[in-house]
Amino acid sequence: SVSPTSSSVSPLPSSVSSGPASSPVPTPATEESAQSPESTSASVSASEDLDGEFTALQTTLPAALQGLDRRALLVRLALLVEFNERVLRALPLVDASALDEQGSLAGRVAAARHLLSVDTQNRYCNAVLEHTAAQDSPPPHITLHRMQLKAAAALMAERERSGGDEKRSSVSASVGLATSASTTSTTTTSSASSGSASSSAAGSRSAAAAAAATGPSDEELLRGTTFGVAFEQLGQTASRLLCPARPGGNNPHVSMKVQFAGEQVHGDGGPYRQFFSDLGHELNGGRVPLLVGVPNRLSRASLNRDQHTLRASRRRLLDLSLYRFLGTLMGVAFRTGVVLPLDLAQLVWRPLVGQRPTLADLCAVDDYFARILDTVHDPALLRSAAEPLRFTTVLSDGTAVELKPHGAQLHVTPANAAEFADLLVRARLGEVDAQLAAVREGMSLVVPPRLLRLLSAHTLDQRVCGRPHVDVALLQRNSKCSGGLSAQSRRVRYFWQVLYQLTQKQLRDFLVFAWAQSRLTEYSPFTLYIHPLATRDGVDPDLYLPKADTCFFYIKLPKYSSPRALRKKLLQAIQCRNMDADVPENMVEDGLDQEW
Repeated sequence: SVSPTSSSVSPLPSSVSSGPASSPVPTPATEESAQSPESTSASVSASEDLDGEFTALQTTLPAALQGLDRRALLVRLALLVEFNERVLRALPLVDASALDEQGSLAGRVAAARHLLSVDTQNRYCNAVLEHTAAQDSPPPHITLHRMQLKAAAALMAERERSGGDEKRSSVSASVGLATSASTTSTTTTSSASSGSASSSAAGSRSAAAAAAATGPSDEELLRGTTFGVAFEQLGQTASRLLCPARPGGNNPHVSMKVQFAGEQVHGDGGPYRQFFSDLGHELNGGRVPLLVGVPNRLSRASLNRDQHTLRASRRRLLDLSLYRFLGTLMGVAFRTGVVLPLDLAQLVWRPLVGQRPTLADLCAVDDYFARILDTVHDPALLRSAAEPLRFTTVLSDGTAVELKPHGAQLHVTPANAAEFADLLVRARLGEVDAQLAAVREGMSLVVPPRLLRLLSAHTLDQRVCGRPHVDVALLQRNSKCSGGLSAQSRRVRYFWQVLYQLTQKQLRDFLVFAWAQSRLTEYSPFTLYIHPLATRDGVDPDLYLPKADTCFFYIKLPKYSSPRALRKKLLQAIQCRNMDADVPENMVEDGLDQEW
């Protein structure tokens, strides 16, 4: 993406700049790293020579652009930069209410959103959010009993492993609920008895849907999950209370005060981020059955297997209320910069920014659907199919549906193949329209809906959910040393050497340990502070564990003797999930405290 940073006149207030401008912390040349920092993106400046700029850009050009005429590339880049600068100046004057009017300036800007850089979209978003924030409104409070919620999760998981024979009341009792029986909220889907549903891929999806029918009851969902408790406590909160202005200094930007009952946690930022991390874990993991893995999850050879979409079968009034609340939480993440770590497909993001999902979006997450389309468009393949196709389909969550009345008895032939393909595409692309409308309505309570219409689906995804891939170079560029340390201090050099060698899972664990969230985002300012940890005289610093302050993204490091010693203790520390403040500062391995 192009970063139009060359303008000498800021089109928006400096208080809404896109993020920290801290310079990269250099990695010492003497260290060997498994992962090299990314090259810093160059920006075009009127005072810089284009040839020199191209030399800087060559290291970051995609392979498809290598070898093309460099002057043509530079002219296009300069044009994009100039376009972004002018659009950024003009956007505050654009009447966003005219987005749907043919030929309107707002509509033209929305149609050209793919030409707007990440920096342009981010700066405009920040300005709009600042001007629509509620001033001096007390934030709502939410109290979570995490130990009880973990106990409920364990019992629910055990019930699923044992075949669902255990009573639901045992789970309810673990969170202090009444033990009366409750009604299962999921919809049992019928077995696919027709052509496409009887195939192995569709059959597997139907079987997965049948297995999901033993999910949590409404009572378990509302009282036994972080999402459900939040819905009960915040569902009726006035939306303006969730739209606070960004505070000054290093104070965390939060929309609510999160209290973990029974845990001595100080500060607001750490519990707030941990709350959203817990929500993402529940939603991605299926404990809150609003999301479902895309169809490709059942095929080892497919791409995008880790993505999710909304559940087509969750259409009751309660379900739509839960989707609306999910949208509100996504809007809160968008507004305050906290990460809600969801893995959602483009099929979900496009409608939220006012675009229709495309056939390519669906094929990217459902290989079987793509093969069915190939079959119906080729008469020879259609005639030679081992099982005759019928006017039925299986939705992403395994729900079997007829595409027209009595479709299960109607065979697909070359004569009606075009009609089948049209009905199939409509059914699949529109299978969660009601759920998406509820999510969009919830987001609009805290984020101006017209603002979203000017963003790309990718920008919304990254701003709400962050990057699944932890970029150590990005983390290093946004770090600062304090307490007498510098980038050249031995323990700091050891620290970055170790981080560049960690796996992605270990890096995510580190972020949770130090910041209470597992992903980074460039759309919200952050700084990792590296501070020395004092040790007792006569005690080997290699025995100490590092310590973190999740509210302010602080990591405190003892004076380790080697990268190996630092790595050992860091890996031991990042397995900790306790946020309790009652932890000794001078904790060592061999005597004082094994629990922290």
